Amino acid sequence: MMAPGVPPALAAVEAVARAATSWELLEAIGSEALGPLNVCAADAIGALTTGGGDDLHAIAQLQALFTLARQCIALVAVDVGEAVQDSGWGFHVAVAEVVANALAGFATGLETEGADADGGALECLEMLSLDLDCLAPHVFGGLCRLDPRDTASPRLLRALHGICVWTLAALGRAVGYERLSGSVLWEWASGDAAWATTLARGVLITTVHDLCEVQVATGDADFDPVVIPRDLDVLRRAALSAVLGLTAPDVTFGVSSDDIEGAVITIQMRRAELVLHRAEVAVAMVSSNLVGALLRFVSNEVGAGVGPAVASFIVSLLQPELALQPEWVSESPVM
Repeated sequence: MMAPGVPPALAAVEAVARAATSWELLEAIGSEALGPLNVCAADAIGALTTGGGDDLHAIAQLQALFTLARQCIALVAVDVGEAVQDSGWGFHVAVAEVVANALAGFATGLETEGADADGGALECLEMLSLDLDCLAPHVFGGLCRLDPRDTASPRLLRALHGICVWTLAALGRAVGYERLSGSVLWEWASGDAAWATTLARGVLITTVHDLCEVQVATGDADFDPVVIPRDLDVLRRAALSAVLGLTAPDVTFGVSSDDIEGAVITIQMRRAELVLHRAEVAVAMVSSNLVGALLRFVSNEVGAGVGPAVASFIVSLLQPELALQPEWVSESPVM
């Protein structure tokens, strides 16, 4: 537990700082990269433990947490350590843990009163999304290759899931969970169906225990404080809602045809776009193993109330109407 008055984000930052002093991370990234990481962690701890409680201080805290998160994500470019064999991640497990914990610090910092007083939270989030785009293929590869039943790599599996949880937590807290729609998730994932579904699956299957284990991996599990999403249940339901909205036409088309100067877009082309988009989402759902995770979450955590929406979503993925060979298929240049 954190002491009264200590920012909750401090637990996550201290987890990064502990890792930054470990031989394990030194072997993974080398001393040249470890120096800047230690500086960023120290700056974040300093911002969180000193100063007043005004908006300027809250903004400074968030900026320090943002800088630390970017520094940790950048470690994948310098990892020289031994990767977890056949994991699909390609880097040392300690790198995945510091990324997850740095994202935990940033996401938690977004809850600090006054952190978005200058409107900078969304700007930070947008910049962070560019860094995460580079990380996405590695997280996707790791989670596709790792078997949850494999006892040889549970530490890496927890860390990669932690990255997913804290990434979507940051997005949900910045835009508001009530606005975390399929369109927002799709835009955040830069139109990458595999990344969107990977993030959602990580949120739906990760437990509080898993998140705690990521933060105490390099410390003393009996004494090290941890931070967990207090809104984890809200996050999970928002992630579910966003996934169910991924096949909606507004996600598919994005920009209205009226906004495309000089373009001639026929109804046949629109139908073809929708079919192809839904096929892309369907492939991603299977590749990221989200189908089973989604159905288990609905069955165990949500209940029958969302059943019709889930059924409609599954039908939109299967697209049974294509079996009838609609006339527009032969007329569309896209198909």
